[in-house]
Amino acid sequence: SGQFTDQDVISSQTCLVAYSLGIMGFMLVKIFASAYYAKQDVKTPVRMAVVTVIANLLFSLIFMTFLAHTGLALATSMAALLNATLLGYGLFKRHIYKLQPGWGFLAVQLLLALSAMGVVILTFSPALDVWFAMPVIERIITLFELIVSSGLAYIATLFLAGLRTNHILGRAMSEGDA
Repeated sequence: SGQFTDQDVISSQTCLVAYSLGIMGFMLVKIFASAYYAKQDVKTPVRMAVVTVIANLLFSLIFMTFLAHTGLALATSMAALLNATLLGYGLFKRHIYKLQPGWGFLAVQLLLALSAMGVVILTFSPALDVWFAMPVIERIITLFELIVSSGLAYIATLFLAGLRTNHILGRAMSEGDA
């Protein structure tokens, strides 16, 4: 029929959730691989990529058996996290990457803010049957309200946790000046 059905929406949603779990891994691979390239080491990221491809294949076979197409997305995310972990561990072991003071506290602040954002989304998202029954304009308004309210929850939580704009700008400026 060519129509995007309610079931297609649910299937897309589960895949997006599975892919979202790997966002940090995808970003860190790009950063960590660049550090190896800057050290003229191309072999290590390639070796780690081969390990990751094999792991992705194994994860796919395992997850597809009980999660179908969502299993493929989850396998890709898990492989990205594995690749980032392997690359990061190698940099840390070689003393190329060193944790700087303050990163642990920033991570806690970000986790709190992300948790607050998630609570707002989970609390105020309508049930799927309600969502599908809404007219399109009401869906758009509801989605806009969810985006704004969860974003405000994120920013407010960061502020309450002590993060200020000048902390971010100060770090960026001092790093840029160096």
